[in-house]
Amino acid sequence: MYLTKMSRIATGSARTIDGTCIAAGPRSAEWSTAHWSSPLLFRPFDRRVIYDETNLVGDRREPLREHLARVPGNIALVATRSATPEAPYVLVTRVPGTQAVLSSRTLGAAVYFPLFLAAATGHDALIPLHEDEQATRPNIEPGWAARLAATYGTAWSPQALLGYLYAVLGSESYRERYAGMLEDDFARIPFTGDPALFQALAATGSRLSRLHLLEEPIAAPPRFEGTGDLTVAEPRHDPEADSLWINATQYLQAVSASVWGTTIGGYAVLPLWLRNRRGRRLTGDEARELARIAGSLAAASTVRVGIEDLVGDVLDGETITT
Repeated sequence: MYLTKMSRIATGSARTIDGTCIAAGPRSAEWSTAHWSSPLLFRPFDRRVIYDETNLVGDRREPLREHLARVPGNIALVATRSATPEAPYVLVTRVPGTQAVLSSRTLGAAVYFPLFLAAATGHDALIPLHEDEQATRPNIEPGWAARLAATYGTAWSPQALLGYLYAVLGSESYRERYAGMLEDDFARIPFTGDPALFQALAATGSRLSRLHLLEEPIAAPPRFEGTGDLTVAEPRHDPEADSLWINATQYLQAVSASVWGTTIGGYAVLPLWLRNRRGRRLTGDEARELARIAGSLAAASTVRVGIEDLVGDVLDGETITT
């Protein structure tokens, strides 16, 4: 099964400056920050706010935003048409994002696959369903969805499918097995013929997605130590002490070398997050967010171990033809 069994939406680039997106151009008479500000996924784990007004932002991502905003709890799988085996080129988001969210390479441009599609409300790019403007439907080819439902029975649901896809696409063994194919086109997903294995992968993939959305509670997140004003200077990691220093006197304790080196797409998550804030003083919310990101990445690494075992069973076992 190719990811193109789901309708995809590409987005253009976004121009961001320290968390706000302000492009040159006149403000309309009815412009206001509260009305036009909206969240944007700039890079992995790096959400910003843009001034999303027509005269300021050329590509306002209206189709994607409509699908995500008008369907409660909706989520989008983010993938690329070309990927390398060194890191997972996949992410999840509940808000629109940039084209370079996974990679700065042209071939690594992000494509967004909303799990549910909203009915059309005047935008040609939205997928019309019928006259009920509140209607939604799963973003899955109906014939293919019926085949999966027949195979997996009660284990099947659109949410379970997303969890399964996220687990498989994020698997190192999957990327190594299909490295050549992943460099040239959208991913082709092997589907197990075992409903219990599908259910197990769907559950672990769903937990991984919650961790990457920062929606999973972390029992003991890293904590800040030292004194200072939380200004990001020259970040560095001390692997012997498991500490992440943001300046000469303050550090985040209990950050392992593997967490510091975690890569999603073409980006090292924590180094990039800090580099984008170099010279700035972190707010209390930003400091807590950094600790939550580090804690979520640590928990995600544990979940990935279980995923690798399950994906190995899929790759070595019987698969269905879709």
